[in-house]
Amino acid sequence: MGDIFTITLPGGSPGEVLTHVCTATGRVRYQVRGRGVAGSFTFVPIPDADGAAASGWVFVQYGHDPDQHPAYHRYRRLQDAPLVRRILLFGGGQVIADPQARLDGALLAPQRIGALGAPSDAPPATAQLTAAIIIQLRRHWASRDDLPALWRAALAHLAPQQIADLETNLIPAAVQRRDQAQASLNTNGRRLAALKALLPEEGQVGS
Repeated sequence: MGDIFTITLPGGSPGEVLTHVCTATGRVRYQVRGRGVAGSFTFVPIPDADGAAASGWVFVQYGHDPDQHPAYHRYRRLQDAPLVRRILLFGGGQVIADPQARLDGALLAPQRIGALGAPSDAPPATAQLTAAIIIQLRRHWASRDDLPALWRAALAHLAPQQIADLETNLIPAAVQRRDQAQASLNTNGRRLAALKALLPEEGQVGS
């Protein structure tokens, strides 16, 4: 368990935030309690396209994943999911790690589960309060002294799954595409040679 701090909620009321840090995965869970909000927001560092370096983006899980699964759970309800203005949030969204960067509401994507079990966008008031909370949590997260260590831990935690994806799916698929391209090249090369053989040799035209 980490520190406790406060954020400012709409109307100036305080919100208490309890911090939980998982040094093994680099994730920081913020349990927020205050007027109109109760639940966890978990910051999960996102690697770059190669998976070996920080991307500058963070996935914000709406809730807590006790299994610390490598997936980001955009389409799954987690434990202690935030209840924001009486709307229980679902999944999560991504934000730029830089606390000075503008928050993109489309990427934040606060959603709820509808009556028929399908996700739908949260009401505007809920989305606005969610964004206001995440802006303040991001500022705290970005100012952490252990942030470089958290990034390294997150990359190491995700590495086994990314290695498995490369070895099981991506590399074999690339090899298959290479072999198919080589087979196509060989076939087209034979066609080209056969077609050229139909042409008269130089000096024999019109003879």
